[in-house]
This record gives sequence, structure tokens and C-alpha cells, in this order.
Amino acid sequence: MRIIRKHGTVYVEKISGYGWYLHCIIVDQEHRSTGIGTQMMKQVLEKCGRPIYLYVSSEYGGDIKRLREFYSRFGFEEYKGDIIGYNYNMALGL
Repeated sequence: MRIIRKHGTVYVEKISGYGWYLHCIIVDQEHRSTGIGTQMMKQVLEKCGRPIYLYVSSEYGGDIKRLREFYSRFGFEEYKGDIIGYNYNMALGL
């Protein structure tokens, strides 16, 4: 599933039998800290069941501490696990 908003995009994938994988939330750099990411995250939480897994990384230029704080605001917690070959480090609704 892809949610597109002006200045941002979210990619979420259903993992059959396991829940959802939040690939990424991308907000144009000049529009970060304006609430766009929060709006998109709320849409994800409304549309997806639980659990939701994600992997926080700095691969796309994000600050790890800031990203962890962002996801924690929505209830995501530290998680160490591997599901069908993918490693995750945060999860919601386990």
C-alpha cells in the first residue's frame, strides 16, 4: 500500500500471516517537521491491522534518534526479530 500526500509518501506492505511492514515514510526535506509525517503515520495506523514492523535506519539521511522518537510517539517499541528474512528493530501491537 502506498499513501501519497503533497510533499510525502508512505510505503507499507502486508506480510501474509505476520502483519505489516512499514518500509518508509518519506517527507521532502524542506517540509520536514511540519506535521506531514504525523498525518501519514495516522493514516497507516487507521488502515493497517497489527502488528506493524519497521526497521529504523539512517540509509535515507534520517537521524536514528529522531526517527525512534517519532515512531515511539505512535506506540512502537524496541523489537529484535527476523521475519521471513527481514530484520526489524521496532514493532507495534505484538
